[in-house]
Amino acid sequence: MENLIRSVIQSTQSIQVPVELDIQDATMEDVLNNCNNALAEEREEEESNNEIESEEQQTISDSEEPDQDIVGTLMGYTAETVKELLGFYEKHASAVGFSIRKGNTRFKVGTRIVLEKTFLCSAAGVTNNGKNKKKKVQTVVPVVPKKERKPRKVPITITRCRACLRVKMNSEGRYEVANHVIIHNHDLTRSQWHYLHRSERQITEEKGEAIETMQKSGLSSMASFNYMAIEAGGEENLGHSKKDHLNYCTRLKMKQIEGGDAQAVTEIMYLELEGDPNFFFRFRLDEKGKLKSLFWRDSMMMEDYGIFGDIVVFPDARHRLCVWHLHQNAITRFGALKRDPTFKKTFNYCLYKCVTVVEFETNWRSMLQAYELIGEEWFTNVYDLREKWCPALRKDLFSVGILSSQRSESTNHAIEFRANRTTSLTDFYRLFKGTIQRWRSTEKQAEFSCSKSVASSALPLFGLLKHASEVYTLSLFRDFEEESGYSIATTTKLIWKQGNTQFYVVSIDEEPWSAQRVTYIHESQTVSCMCKNFEASGWLCYHCIRILHLHSVNRIPEQYIIRG
Repeated sequence: MENLIRSVIQSTQSIQVPVELDIQDATMEDVLNNCNNALAEEREEEESNNEIESEEQQTISDSEEPDQDIVGTLMGYTAETVKELLGFYEKHASAVGFSIRKGNTRFKVGTRIVLEKTFLCSAAGVTNNGKNKKKKVQTVVPVVPKKERKPRKVPITITRCRACLRVKMNSEGRYEVANHVIIHNHDLTRSQWHYLHRSERQITEEKGEAIETMQKSGLSSMASFNYMAIEAGGEENLGHSKKDHLNYCTRLKMKQIEGGDAQAVTEIMYLELEGDPNFFFRFRLDEKGKLKSLFWRDSMMMEDYGIFGDIVVFPDARHRLCVWHLHQNAITRFGALKRDPTFKKTFNYCLYKCVTVVEFETNWRSMLQAYELIGEEWFTNVYDLREKWCPALRKDLFSVGILSSQRSESTNHAIEFRANRTTSLTDFYRLFKGTIQRWRSTEKQAEFSCSKSVASSALPLFGLLKHASEVYTLSLFRDFEEESGYSIATTTKLIWKQGNTQFYVVSIDEEPWSAQRVTYIHESQTVSCMCKNFEASGWLCYHCIRILHLHSVNRIPEQYIIRG
């Protein structure tokens, strides 16, 4: 018995609990009571240590950057929400080298409160080989067989991997990691490829707003992706792939026309009306209730129409064909005449240089007869459309010179309206509005430049040219300057005089086709030319400038300064 007591006392001493008891005077009951008290104190100390460790563990779990190794197990992690624990698992997956996806979810009965949630390795599960698909019931009525699409072949990434993280709600209402399987049955991803994991690719709210802004500004989906990739320092640092980006842009477009393209654009019109009380729009529907036509204008358009409405009159609009494109199309119709330089010269003269109707008709008939083209379908059709391209028949229409062939490409560049037949009505309005805003911005910049700068010229800035620099915009001055340069190389010949009216022929040496008849009235300083450049473009031609110089006119007559 004494040996038993001694062994008990030794065990208490190993626990490092002081035992102040004299073995000689102690009874068996006293020794056992003392041992029980020592063991109870030990349990209390262990429970206290466990509580401290639990509090430390909770603090770690609630922090954004836990001190524990994220590569290892996440067992014991707790958080207020499942999303927080998912964030830790995403960091774990990124560090280890695999992608994750959501698994099953168990909710509290009758609510959407999550009781348990599982997250899986993306290689979990089995491959669907089509055996589980429901068989279609065969119909008695024969059906015309349809051409079935070949199944899309994709690489198999499912390996029945059992790696997962299971989260459940504990008794305190917090979520804790109940199970974490960290062993995978497949190769893990190299560190340089981690950014390609689906779970690591996401378009944040900030990036989504940036993409939407770039889309509204007219940038294409690929242009916005390339810009963001460069800004991020490479695609691997962007946080989402090219496919994710393009899909997001597509969803944005679909969102804009959700509920119907026509309905979406009319809602945009109502929003415009709230911001601009003078905004006006009307639309018409057909008998089926579908949008038939749509008209709109804002307050600035109304102001512009009041100033420049004379060049828009819709019922009497005269459409023109681009002479340059007509010439390019004609080349394919020449046949053996392609190699005949005299035919090309004659054809180009009809296209570009005929001034009067009589001159055009004469040269056109002569060309058809000389080259045996009478009855040729293409040339007949072109002649029927002569009012849309013939120089002699278009001089009476003011067009600011944009109908001339040398301006066609620059005009297309200035308009830069990138719409096509696949463009939705919503996108069309967005592109149209962007184009208008760009034009107005350019106009403001031009007005600012004109108010802060003075035109310069390689020619002597005296007389008519100096006056032009004072009354014309910088762009219009360049056109007038070009005409002034040509006027220096011209010769004049007085052919007739009747009272105060004088008739001249002005031409450039070695270019007989340039000869034009100019009429001048001295008292009113009225000058007019058969080429009608002023009527069509708004600035005097070099024929008229030459005659004004001849009569020592140093200022542009007021009637030839078009003021807005």
